[in-house]
Amino acid sequence: MFSHKKFLALAALLVAGLASQSAMATTPANATLTNTATLTYDGGSVADSVSVTVELLPAAVSITDEPAGGTDSATENSTYTYTYEIVAQANGEDTYAITFDALVLNNLTGNSAAPNPVSNITLSATAADTAATSQTTISVPCDDSQDSDINGFVGGAPGEDVDVGGTITTVSSVDDNPTGGCSMTFADPVTVSVGTLIAEIATFDVTINDVGEDDGGGSPTLTYTVNITSTTDGAATVADTVVISIIAVTFTKFSANLTDAVTGGGSTETYDIDGAGSDFSSTTFYENGVSGQPGDIIAHVIVITIPASGTALTNASITDVLPEFVTYQDVANDSVGTFVDQSVISDAGAGGDRNANFPLTAGHSLGTLNANTTTRVGYSVQIDP
Repeated sequence: MFSHKKFLALAALLVAGLASQSAMATTPANATLTNTATLTYDGGSVADSVSVTVELLPAAVSITDEPAGGTDSATENSTYTYTYEIVAQANGEDTYAITFDALVLNNLTGNSAAPNPVSNITLSATAADTAATSQTTISVPCDDSQDSDINGFVGGAPGEDVDVGGTITTVSSVDDNPTGGCSMTFADPVTVSVGTLIAEIATFDVTINDVGEDDGGGSPTLTYTVNITSTTDGAATVADTVVISIIAVTFTKFSANLTDAVTGGGSTETYDIDGAGSDFSSTTFYENGVSGQPGDIIAHVIVITIPASGTALTNASITDVLPEFVTYQDVANDSVGTFVDQSVISDAGAGGDRNANFPLTAGHSLGTLNANTTTRVGYSVQIDP
């Protein structure tokens, strides 16, 4: 006689095997797996079936976009933001909590703020149940309900971004039709095997509204740790720790009217401007408030200062696009003379456009600016007559 007990024992072995496969997130949660055994004999046959519903096996997400090497940088007192990208690794829909450890501050002062809270993120996942090559519509197991979604995937506009066996695409639509077979359609062709994971991609921002400022102790840093944890199983978690180097730098632009001395406002810098046809000794440059008439020559000085306790700036470059109604005055222009580090931005050549021969239009490399240094770049323009 056929024994249901023996068959249930076989079903138990089947479930154990599924659990092993689910650890690799290849057997979708909510799929119904039906196994039918048939006994045939002279004169007839008997059959019996059991169905196994696959459960969610939580898994830590994969972080696919994070600060390289666990390091980053930010200017002191600035807002720091990094956009993380994560990909589901579980075998079905799960929700993840985003939490942060306490910040670790090194040689910082001021109001270093905790990261802004991040809402929970729900990620969908399933897997292909039929192999296919370069197809946009893929057969997948139906979930345990006919409700226009498959393990959380709904498609439509704009659709969910997904990783299908390494191909990044978007879910265009889903067909949740248990009687006719369930499927998903993607914006791009994909190639899958049975069990290829279809995993939703999501992003979230780590934002720190104020990273603090250099306290003078040297090499200031701020360290944060973000945790991404399944709300179904706290053991399914991943963390990312990032050390942010805090850059202390002042960047100020000063101006002076060389044709008609004008008193401006804000902080000041004083320079001697020497050259054939000009003698502007101890010329005062102002942070703001300088004015001029058409035809006047306006000199500018950009000052970059890094304190002794600061961090060197690497691959530094400076860009300055001239506004309408001014024309760059070549370094060789006798009426302007040379001053500060004007030779650093030696002329790139003549051109008809007011910016064509202005060396800072497309950006000028300053290389590495070390701690305890001040770099100055100067140039002059004429207000168009």
